[in-house]
Amino acid sequence: MKKNVCVQCGREFSGRKKKFCSANCRVAFHGVTQDLQEKICPVCGKKFMQKVTWQEYCSANCREEKEKMK
Repeated sequence: MKKNVCVQCGREFSGRKKKFCSANCRVAFHGVTQDLQEKICPVCGKKFMQKVTWQEYCSANCREEKEKMK
């Protein structure tokens, strides 16, 4: 798999057609700091800090678990 270099922090990572190694680096690069809040995951009850304003769950696992419940 191709190695990429994060345009924000310079760290090497693998993935297809990606510029950033993480959501944190993407947000830092674009200067997005709008209304990010500490939230409580409705699935597991864990507190987490949003990475994007529309984030509802603490992890992909909890998001997928919620989808299974529907």
